[in-house]
Amino acid sequence: MNNGDCALTINFIATETRLALIHALCAEFLTEPMPEMINVIPATTSLTLVFAKQIKHNNIIYDGVLDRVNAVKIHEKATILHTIPVCYHPDLAPDLPAVLAALSMQVEALIEMHTATTYQVSMLGFLPGFAYLNDNHQALNVMRKATPSLQVDAGSVAIAGNQTGIYSMASPGGWQVIGRTPLELFNWHEPEKPMQLNPLDQVVFESISLNQFLSMKSQA
Repeated sequence: MNNGDCALTINFIATETRLALIHALCAEFLTEPMPEMINVIPATTSLTLVFAKQIKHNNIIYDGVLDRVNAVKIHEKATILHTIPVCYHPDLAPDLPAVLAALSMQVEALIEMHTATTYQVSMLGFLPGFAYLNDNHQALNVMRKATPSLQVDAGSVAIAGNQTGIYSMASPGGWQVIGRTPLELFNWHEPEKPMQLNPLDQVVFESISLNQFLSMKSQA
């Protein structure tokens, strides 16, 4: 469907291969862009193509996009699994007490549920390197904060709805922060590979103590 005069958004139905299909098509458009194409934006359920000119009612572009969608193939590749240490301590997780109260849950149960899942990176966005991870445990479903925080620390691990997000840098944010990792997941000074996480990667969280967090942070 059209997304303004100069962009086209392709929406994908929910299937097991939807994410892989979105990112396979994204890679193809980035490798071989169509004429006048200036940006390709993958999301969790869609792919947006941005052009340098108006494309509304341009059947040549519509047909070209449709041909590429119908021809795209998913190439199997080895899954990259990241183990990310997280400290679930209120000194590092300002929203943890409120989340526990809202869920009527003890912190031990929250940690057990949050670390028991293998997550998939569905997309990066909002900030450079901010990772959206699918499939929180259903018992951890909480709403975003009514009033976003003006400052969320880099490395904060937060939940909202059925997703977990990892703040790659300090910024304002509205997700519920339940922990923090000492790892640096985005580095401006590494132009070849600034982001440690990429779409379709898998993530598991490992609970660490506050002392372990401080020790790992001091060595980073």
